Amino acid sequence: MIIATAGHVDHGKTSLIKQLTGVETDRLDEEKRRGLSIDLGFAYRKPTSENDKVLGFIDVPGHQRFINTMISGLSGIDMGMLVVAADDGIMPQTLEHLDIMHLLGIQAFIGVITKTDRADKVRTETVASEVAALLGKYQANEVTLFPVSNTTGEGIDELQSWLDQQLSVHKKKPPQGYFRLSIDRSFNLKGIGLVVTGTVMAGEVSEGDSVRLLPQDIILRVRGMHVQDEPATHADTGVRCALNLSGDIEKANIDKGDWLIGQGAESGSCTFTAKVQFLDTPVKRRHGMPLKLYLGARHIPAKLGFLSDDAAQQLVQIITEEPVCCCRGERFILRDYSEKFLLGGGNVLDPAAQRLRKLSPDYANLLATLELNDFAQSLDTLLIQIGAVIDFEAYRSAWNLSDAEADALLQKAGLKNSLEFPHTSESRFALSSDRWQDMHNMVFQAVKTWQGENTDKPGIPVDDLAKLVEEDFDARLIKAVLDVLTEKGVAGNKLEVAGGLVKQAGFRAGMSDKVKEQWQQVEQILQKQGLEIPLLSELENKTSIRGREMNHLVNAALKAGLLHRVSQKRVGLPDTLLALAEKVQEIAENKPEFSVIEFKNYIGTGRNYVIELLDFMDRVGFTQRVGNERKIVDASVPDRVFR
Repeated sequence: MIIATAGHVDHGKTSLIKQLTGVETDRLDEEKRRGLSIDLGFAYRKPTSENDKVLGFIDVPGHQRFINTMISGLSGIDMGMLVVAADDGIMPQTLEHLDIMHLLGIQAFIGVITKTDRADKVRTETVASEVAALLGKYQANEVTLFPVSNTTGEGIDELQSWLDQQLSVHKKKPPQGYFRLSIDRSFNLKGIGLVVTGTVMAGEVSEGDSVRLLPQDIILRVRGMHVQDEPATHADTGVRCALNLSGDIEKANIDKGDWLIGQGAESGSCTFTAKVQFLDTPVKRRHGMPLKLYLGARHIPAKLGFLSDDAAQQLVQIITEEPVCCCRGERFILRDYSEKFLLGGGNVLDPAAQRLRKLSPDYANLLATLELNDFAQSLDTLLIQIGAVIDFEAYRSAWNLSDAEADALLQKAGLKNSLEFPHTSESRFALSSDRWQDMHNMVFQAVKTWQGENTDKPGIPVDDLAKLVEEDFDARLIKAVLDVLTEKGVAGNKLEVAGGLVKQAGFRAGMSDKVKEQWQQVEQILQKQGLEIPLLSELENKTSIRGREMNHLVNAALKAGLLHRVSQKRVGLPDTLLALAEKVQEIAENKPEFSVIEFKNYIGTGRNYVIELLDFMDRVGFTQRVGNERKIVDASVPDRVFR
């Protein structure tokens, strides 16, 4: 359990932690000389009654000039301890610290009134009453206060006992997602090497694991670790740890705020969408204004983009000068560019967003579900209740989940069988099973209707089909839907895709019943011939189709995309030409430039036939002649032309 102390400078935070733990958190010479905290200090207490639990204290700086260091220390905190001196009372920095803790999502607070030995009873009670009223604005539960003296020790035992009791009932957050840690310190230890420290924001890490350092994108190995100031072999969500790292990196190349993440986690983005709570400040907020973003242990320049008009809770986009490593649910703080005013804070919704000018209804629905705290519930709402289609890989990554974790959460919620996850060349998508089936019916009916209105055409181009159903259809899934319809169909009715054209299986554009019968004869002969495509004259001899009849049949088949003209005296089936193209690719793997004779010997056919065939491959842009040899110039042509 991690507790952050916050409050005005010289109100006794560091002395209080020393009383509770025996640890002096002012570790820098300058801090000791000046009597104030500049950097974060950490101390731990392990009650004898709690063998496996530790109280961790973060002593954050109270001086205004060190407010950025204070912000970086508050990620992953379970409780805020507001320290107010009885003689001074509530000060401006007290209020700002409390605002920061609230904006970073801390919901549990305790008030400690220090220096009671310097104030009389009436003054102490007055300050206590003011602190209670102040904390009452930030939490629903009754405010707990402890008056103490770091000098005499009065009240320390009572505070310590209460904290130990809170630890005994504290429920540790279970580790979930890829490992994430924002580095707040890095140093070299003699005989040990590079050490970095931070709070584990998500997931878990063990000795021997490989982790990625961002933004450098370097793989490092965890040689050893300390957790809560004790040697350990494992660390998980919510604990303070120090990691001894090995790899191709020097301390000088690690900055405060760099991230260590598990392999498989997303790297980062220069734009994220978030919900922000703004405070009342003299700074006028405007679209595109420069500001400073505090996230993890780093603060960087950024710009603000508004997506909604709500004065207090606003959907915004944060555009940064360098990629930011974050995930959905992580908290951040915004200050003005000069860092004089605290503007507000919020939580990340879409960590890898596209830059937008306005908020669409579909994106608003997506953001609303990203505000939920349950992954399975968010997908139930978005996919089943709303009926959306999402890029599942991007959505899963936003939640910092692995494939296995996402799958387990959906199985546990009983959602797995209600969803479909079609793949495309770009990503894996997700939608409800009902919507997926509706898409199949929609596409099949669109093709059927189009063919009824265009009986003379061989098929509808895939791009035109996507536009035809665009109003109620997600065009990103057109190929995935067609893959199902060409393999399984709808109620036994299938589609065919040939030469980039979509049609019902068996449809023949502009063919009479007689021509269809003739085509079946020719198609069977061409299929039996395999890779050696016969001459048109040979087709005439093997059928009763001659002269004009054969020309009419060939032209109809060419128009329908059933044939391709190899030469004036030879036509071939798309499947046959695709198989021949694969033979070309096979020989090119061992000999990138090959001759007619070499290809003739490779497929075992006649020389004149091979010349015709390779000339055809040149014409469609698949191969190119270089002297007396051929080479492949565009390997994608066969799939585009013959499928």
